[in-house]
Amino acid sequence: MANIQTSLGDFSGSKTTAIDGVRYLEKTADLRNLAGLYHIISVANKESKRYDEARRYNERALALGKDSFSINTIGIKNILIFKNTKALILTGEGEYQEAIRLLKTLESDTILQQDKNEYARVLSNLGYVQWLENKENKNSVKLLLKAKIIREEMNDASGLIASNIDLTKFYFEKDKTKALYHAEAAYKNAKIRRNLVSMIEALGYIFKLKENVSKEAIVYDQIHHKLQEINQKNREIYAVTKYENEKLTNKNVILTKEKDKLTDQAWIISLLLVVSMTGVGYYYYRQQIYKKRFIQLLGKDENKNTIKTSAIYKTGVSSSISEEALEHLLTQLQQFEDQKGYLTPNINAKDLAKSFGSNSSYLSIVINTYKQKSISQYINDLRIGFAIDKLQSDATFRKYTIKAIAKDVGFNSSEIFAKKFYKNTGIYPSYFIKKLEM
Repeated sequence: MANIQTSLGDFSGSKTTAIDGVRYLEKTADLRNLAGLYHIISVANKESKRYDEARRYNERALALGKDSFSINTIGIKNILIFKNTKALILTGEGEYQEAIRLLKTLESDTILQQDKNEYARVLSNLGYVQWLENKENKNSVKLLLKAKIIREEMNDASGLIASNIDLTKFYFEKDKTKALYHAEAAYKNAKIRRNLVSMIEALGYIFKLKENVSKEAIVYDQIHHKLQEINQKNREIYAVTKYENEKLTNKNVILTKEKDKLTDQAWIISLLLVVSMTGVGYYYYRQQIYKKRFIQLLGKDENKNTIKTSAIYKTGVSSSISEEALEHLLTQLQQFEDQKGYLTPNINAKDLAKSFGSNSSYLSIVINTYKQKSISQYINDLRIGFAIDKLQSDATFRKYTIKAIAKDVGFNSSEIFAKKFYKNTGIYPSYFIKKLEM
């Protein structure tokens, strides 16, 4: 049922169904189906842009394959599919370089190469993510077209939907004629597969690219209503089935409880007392930890995140970088910090290095040597430091929503900002603001 709901775009319904399945399978040794349900939940959260939850369930699915026996039980191809999904989650979080590294590893995997469906999927995803990371990357369209050719040779209508949608996005700003061609091809393949969700997605692009879309608009409306009806019927069927199963389960539970009612009550009361005391104790402990971290944060010197141009030439710097080139990069980084260039959204290593008149390899070496950080971590730490300082000094800024604050300091989403803030400070931005306002 969860797979059917996912194919129909009912990600909320598929997640609910899969979670109910997990509650049952977690008590069994059925690793293959449990991993599959974790993957469905992960995909549903990814499509709903709940990337933290998507990553959590993706990691659960991958963690089940902890040894050769469990990997064989789950299936090595399924493990590779889970890794492909992980790359898409990283893409949604804006971690393009990490996603590209993972997809390149999958691209070279000999087992995956034997499965043309999955190999084409990885090629298409790699081409798409490379394009997102750098819109001028010429290799991205080669990968997208290579994946499309493989899928055409296999007569894979489902895969061709994905390939043509990706190519529509690629050509959307570059060549409207080609973009429309691929959008219509995606729609054609979606009709062959009777994939209502993909038909709607393809029509959405056709509306933007074609002048006269009156016929398409009528079809779009019909498909939309049909999809709603199907999803509603699926939910009703599942609700009835779940209700009947729960009735049978509840009857068995009642019969079992009646045998040892007094013992059960005493055990439950004791358990509740222990849980309550543990919960109160843990809550108090966490509050004390957060309070301690908050106090430490107020006295923290954020200047330690910066790179000073007066830094000496460290022996750890590659001999391929001259002192003059090093001094130039350090000066550029100091100006980057002074002018708060890190607040610009969607900064990547390549563009930053180019603006410095250098390359990303040299820049990475310098930042790694002087700050023991990657370029993305260096930029994120500067953003968090700026946010901490401004929240302390600007009462108006503290009134902003977390989403608005995240955007103001250069992050694309409140989720990524909160995650990086917690990783940097040990507390969440909402808690930090609350304590500042007290």
